[in-house]
Amino acid sequence: MLKRVFLVHARLAASLLISGSLFATAAYAEVVAATSGAGGDVSSAATIIGAGDATTADGKITFGTKSHANWDKHAKDAGTEGHVRATAFSRAGDAHQSLSMSANSSTGVFAAGEAKHARANASVDGTIGAAHLHVSAQAMAISSPGQMTAQASSSNGAYAFAASGTQNALKTFVPNGITRILQISMGTESISCNAGGTCSHATMTSNAVSAGITIVTTTGTIVVGNARQVLQAFLNVEAGVGPNVTATAASNISGKGTSFVKNGTAVVSANIGTQGNSSILTFASSNGSYGGSITAKSWTQGFETCVSIKIRAANGKNQTLSKCKQTASR
Repeated sequence: MLKRVFLVHARLAASLLISGSLFATAAYAEVVAATSGAGGDVSSAATIIGAGDATTADGKITFGTKSHANWDKHAKDAGTEGHVRATAFSRAGDAHQSLSMSANSSTGVFAAGEAKHARANASVDGTIGAAHLHVSAQAMAISSPGQMTAQASSSNGAYAFAASGTQNALKTFVPNGITRILQISMGTESISCNAGGTCSHATMTSNAVSAGITIVTTTGTIVVGNARQVLQAFLNVEAGVGPNVTATAASNISGKGTSFVKNGTAVVSANIGTQGNSSILTFASSNGSYGGSITAKSWTQGFETCVSIKIRAANGKNQTLSKCKQTASR
């Protein structure tokens, strides 16, 4: 006799957008925008051969997002928060598996006069049986009169640093990695990467700096007795200041656990993630004012993170600012 129980399969997602505009100088206008999202899937299943043996399959996923954007002629700020948590349990006779996962991200930007700040944070945590994975990364950028600085760091030892102004510096590092210095338009970029899937990058120009870290990591398949588990994670953070103030963060964790006995199988799996972007964008305006509309979104696809903001100005001069970073490939 074959019994199958499949009780939980959830798909949840959310996206929030708040935007603002302000009157600026005769030559420029500014847009303040923030987007955030969170979602995922969780499932559990039990298969057993033979009557009378117990089967259980259950799971849960919770999520939340926030975003805000505020502006006036003196100061402006925008920020996002996103979190997802998934749990699941499955039992088929003596075979059992459980998982617990969480993903979190947040971004924030602020500008008042010549002071500008940007921050981005991302983290993931997961456990499936003997497999455990925790990774976090953060980035920040600060601009003050005469000096701009950006830096990023992660729990696995990677970092990035860029400074432009009174003091100039550029440095990136990842454990067991290699570093390359690239000359880009009006500046210099440093990139460090290792074979494990971690890259850090920093950019310095005469009027802007940025720093970020991308992490792609896995526990590999862990086999303990009659159980197999695997966890995989992706993180990306970046912060920059200059004419624009931007912060981007993304986190994703997925995994699967399977337990076998001669008459049954218990399986749990989940894939959850968050993403956020906040920006203060400065663009040319013929009459010194902004009117019209903007749309903004951020998303992840595979190991690529993308952010896109479309400005439809009242003066007919439309502008699209978009960025996708191919971070790694399986």
